Amino acid sequence: LFVIALCAWPILVIASSILDLLFSGQSLSTYTLGLSAIEPVSALVLFATIFLLGGPLQEEPGWRGFALPRLQCLYNPIVASIILGFLWQLWHVPLYFTGFYAFDTTALLLRLVDFIPGVIIVTWLYNRAGGSLLIVVLFHASMDAFPQILPAQIGWAPRIFDLLLLVWAVIVIFTDRMW
Repeated sequence: LFVIALCAWPILVIASSILDLLFSGQSLSTYTLGLSAIEPVSALVLFATIFLLGGPLQEEPGWRGFALPRLQCLYNPIVASIILGFLWQLWHVPLYFTGFYAFDTTALLLRLVDFIPGVIIVTWLYNRAGGSLLIVVLFHASMDAFPQILPAQIGWAPRIFDLLLLVWAVIVIFTDRMW
């Protein structure tokens, strides 16, 4: 699970970017050049900073350590995920008003829907790891760090990413019978 927590998000980001380039008939050379330009030490420092100071270590004890187990006592993991995920996204809404995220009403509204597959996967990781907060903190840090480490997604890559994430969520829902 540690490998999944650390590597799944960047693999999906890279895969969605490559699929976008392939579908649009563009060359992969620019993207692979961007990948080769990543400085490993800088990437590690950024990941560690986000892990320790950027939110995952501060948020997950409350979201997954406190709230999720209580919600799962009342609801199945899917419903618990959606309730918790909606609250988690509301928690981030002020960042649109502080300039951390560019304010865009459409992006703000999409955020309140797009979170569902991701939050189901976080719940799946948490449950699969027997309630390990370290797994979900690593995954959350991966979610926050790799979009800044990897080359930017362009074209349809963000939507392809959402589709890949949705497929993963559907797979874990059915394989683990999360209902």
